[in-house]
Amino acid sequence: MLPLSNSSINRREYEITRVVSATHARVRFGELIRWVAGTHQPVTVERDGEPYVAVLSVETYRRLQEGQARPSWQETLSRIRTSEADETASA
Repeated sequence: MLPLSNSSINRREYEITRVVSATHARVRFGELIRWVAGTHQPVTVERDGEPYVAVLSVETYRRLQEGQARPSWQETLSRIRTSEADETASA
């Protein structure tokens, strides 16, 4: 199991975020990627005490990509309203 330097709770998403230093990530990269792939939990890598990059499983990354491809709720609502207006005008 990957010994991680600390954890913090992301209050908006209610999930534990693991944090490691860039040096720790470099020295134990193989272990880090196995842990992320096995647990599907992201790890934040810090550089000079600041978040620098995140390591994600491919499954998590794909889910994020799919979420970006979907229209926002505002766009969906606008399309529904436009469709309803078109139906009303043609009736």
